Amino acid sequence: MESQVITGRKQIISYIALSLSLVIIYIFLRNSDWIGGKQIHTIMEVMATALAAFVGTLALVRYYTKKSNTFLFIGTGFLGTAFLDLYHAIVTSTFFDQFWQNPPESLIPWSWNASRYFLGVMMLISWLAWRREKKFGSELGAISAKSAYTITGVFTVTAFLFFIFYPLPQAYYPELFFGRPEEFGAAALFLAALIGYLRKGLWKTDKFEHWIVYSLIIGLMGQLLFMSSSHQLFDSMFDMAHLLKKASYLAVLSGLLIAMYQLFTEADCAKEILAKQNQDLSQAKQSAEEFSKAADEKKRSLEEQQHAILNVLEDIAHEKKITEMHAQDLRKFQQAVENASDHIIITDADGLILYANKAAELITGFTEKEVLGKKAGTKELWGGQMDKEVYEHLWKTIKTDKKPFVGEFNNKRKNGTEYTAKSRISPILDKNGEVQFFVGIETDITKEKNVDRMKTEFISLASHQLRTPLSATKWFSEMLIAGDAGPLNKEQQEYVQNISDSNERMVSLVNALLNISRIESGRIVVDSTPTNLFDIVNEVIKEIESETAKKNIKIIASITENAPKICIDPKLIKEVYKNVITNAIKYSPAESEIIVMISKKDEEMITQISDNGIGIPDEEQSKVFTKFFRANNARQTETDGSGLGLYLAKTIIESSGGKIRFESKENEGTTFWFTLPLKGTKSKKGEVRINS
Repeated sequence: MESQVITGRKQIISYIALSLSLVIIYIFLRNSDWIGGKQIHTIMEVMATALAAFVGTLALVRYYTKKSNTFLFIGTGFLGTAFLDLYHAIVTSTFFDQFWQNPPESLIPWSWNASRYFLGVMMLISWLAWRREKKFGSELGAISAKSAYTITGVFTVTAFLFFIFYPLPQAYYPELFFGRPEEFGAAALFLAALIGYLRKGLWKTDKFEHWIVYSLIIGLMGQLLFMSSSHQLFDSMFDMAHLLKKASYLAVLSGLLIAMYQLFTEADCAKEILAKQNQDLSQAKQSAEEFSKAADEKKRSLEEQQHAILNVLEDIAHEKKITEMHAQDLRKFQQAVENASDHIIITDADGLILYANKAAELITGFTEKEVLGKKAGTKELWGGQMDKEVYEHLWKTIKTDKKPFVGEFNNKRKNGTEYTAKSRISPILDKNGEVQFFVGIETDITKEKNVDRMKTEFISLASHQLRTPLSATKWFSEMLIAGDAGPLNKEQQEYVQNISDSNERMVSLVNALLNISRIESGRIVVDSTPTNLFDIVNEVIKEIESETAKKNIKIIASITENAPKICIDPKLIKEVYKNVITNAIKYSPAESEIIVMISKKDEEMITQISDNGIGIPDEEQSKVFTKFFRANNARQTETDGSGLGLYLAKTIIESSGGKIRFESKENEGTTFWFTLPLKGTKSKKGEVRINS
């Protein structure tokens, strides 16, 4: 870290020295009488074209060896710049004067600006693309080469055609101190890109980024001081700005060459390491073969002695074989555990760590020496980030109940970064049934959790955006049905009613998606109050009277005597009853019965909902509680449906501390059971409520 600080200071000093040097040169040349000519200028711009093309090609070669947004946009940017520099070189040639609509006094300086504005924009985009890549990761934040080529191509051709065919304004203003004020626009772009790359900070350690900063400083000063101070074509400031442009190209080329040289050096080092590893493996193999030969000789010796010692030797040989098998099994087990990708630890009966594999250090950052003898799951190591109740439940499960515990934990690495882990902790019992050890296996699921969170946030955002047009559609269709815009004929009435019905189905789908995203993200409010479950069932039955009346279905509800009230969120549990009972109505025949029974057993309230509908095919029952799933026979019976109701019901029940299951037989009916603990559910603060 200290060496990086020293290196960073040296580089800052070099940037300041470069800037001051250019200011001194500017002061020296300010009053120079130098006047160049078109021929020299054309030769210089042809060289600039070739140099820009070479830099762009080399940057793209670097991009395809290691995908990076920075190299992609620098490569495409310099290729586009090469094209515009070539155009600028052609403009300076007297041979082509007769073909241009604009006079050389206007076209030549403005054609210079075409490539400078273009390159300034592309350098700024390369920094913005790096920010995108850093924010979303190398996979999600990557921009495709096709997109970059398209953007560059369109931008290049547009700039080219604009400066050819559009009448250009005056370029020089001799009466001003800065004769070409239009140069400040390109200077602003180079300044913005320079600030971005300095904030990026990679110039402290990365040679390529260091030379990019040099290039941007040179490009900025060339625009800000020299070209802006030019008062006529080919004067000293004009030609010096062109020389600085090539110097900025050479700076990028130097950075690319150094970066590629470092790549080749790293590849050679990797090759040497690989060769050394192969040599070590060969030696290990040779040692193993020698050991095997020695073991074979020992085995033959024992076999010869076997005939002499008779029964005693047979017992020894038998024990030897058992020992060898155990040793081999232990070696295999040790290798498997040591090289497993999951974090594995073994503790004593009090939770003090006795063993940790290599993955434990890779995931948590704590070495084996740092964790041995310390208690697992404490703030001293990677744990202690969850509520106290979580750890009390864990300890009761594995220590008192002597059962495996499976759950997810929010942990913290040694460097302070947080991560999510899925853990399984199993007690190892002795022959008397007492806990002897604990084995904990932990998997880092942070990436999976982030992906799930992104999907949930996307669904929530999309659903919110859909609500506004759906509400407007509902409002206008209700106005049309009510005749607010005039009477409708029978056919128009049917069309508008179809629109209203389809819109309602879409509203139901959006609400279901929003409810799921709220529950999964943990943002939903839980208002637990003492509630009678039978009252909730009666509310649901009353709300869906129109649906039961259409099919003449009878709902029979009952509850055990003296059933206690339990602390739950009635709105959440009502959503469960509504989804399950509505499904029963949809897939039951007309004039049938649906049974709802609520009873108390031990420390739980149990709800049973039975129908004699179409049932669920055996081969599809494992998918019933997954998102968007609908059985084949359900889709044939009822085309409308989102496949989200049972997933939502399961999520609510499990988050309330209960369980849900079902039994079904195709063409005979289905019964769902779900439980809620008598101790109830704790209230929880959140941001939104269900169906809000």
